[in-house]
Amino acid sequence: MKGAGPTGPAPFAFWRWLVAGTALLAGAACSDAPATAPDHTEPSAAAIAPTLDDALARAVAIETGTCGAANPADGTGIALGTDVVLTAAHVVASGGPITIRSTDGEREADVAAYDPRRDLALLTPRPPLTAVPPPPPMLDLAEGQAGTIALAAGSVPASVVTVTIVEIDDVRATTRSRRRGYIVDARTVPGNSGAGFYDDHGRLAGVVFAVSSEDADRSWVTAASEVDAFLSDTATRGSFRCDPEASRLAPAR
Repeated sequence: MKGAGPTGPAPFAFWRWLVAGTALLAGAACSDAPATAPDHTEPSAAAIAPTLDDALARAVAIETGTCGAANPADGTGIALGTDVVLTAAHVVASGGPITIRSTDGEREADVAAYDPRRDLALLTPRPPLTAVPPPPPMLDLAEGQAGTIALAAGSVPASVVTVTIVEIDDVRATTRSRRRGYIVDARTVPGNSGAGFYDDHGRLAGVVFAVSSEDADRSWVTAASEVDAFLSDTATRGSFRCDPEASRLAPAR
């Protein structure tokens, strides 16, 4: 794969999307309330200062059922809010019913956004989660920077080995895609896809999507800048359903 080279930390303010996006997702339930514009006032540093404990509290387990001939899948998610969970798209791509398990029990979820090129998806839990920490700031890391991968049960230390442009088949294997990412020194396993990779200050640096087939101590992570772009991409929004004939997720019509 062709390396892109590090550009250094670059923070993102995706909490702005979350304020507006959460309001849209909750709009049907709040139709009787007067419409108000989302508050985009910049929060104080103290209000958004994340911790690694917050990172662990955001991690949830995800399980999907079968759709047609597809097999069930397990993954991990990042609760960005009580009704918004970020995960890897391939975790839910098989199109079966989705279950989210967190510290406050389990519930079903729907796919609210899906991007097979970036391998990212957003889920809406039903009912919403409770006691979710504020969404973290995001930044891309440089080679040599260390952090933690937050799992639904525990955590894994990680450090960036290479910053690269990942060229890979998209989730549906219909085309080749390119996205910014990292090869990291971290021992992850199947079921960890969708987990958040955080720096030592609790800021979200990326999302795990694969473990190396050649080295169990090497994992692949989609960079935070790709997450930020995904959250801003309205083309990924919609409703999705199980397509048994294709055995995968498909846009609802």
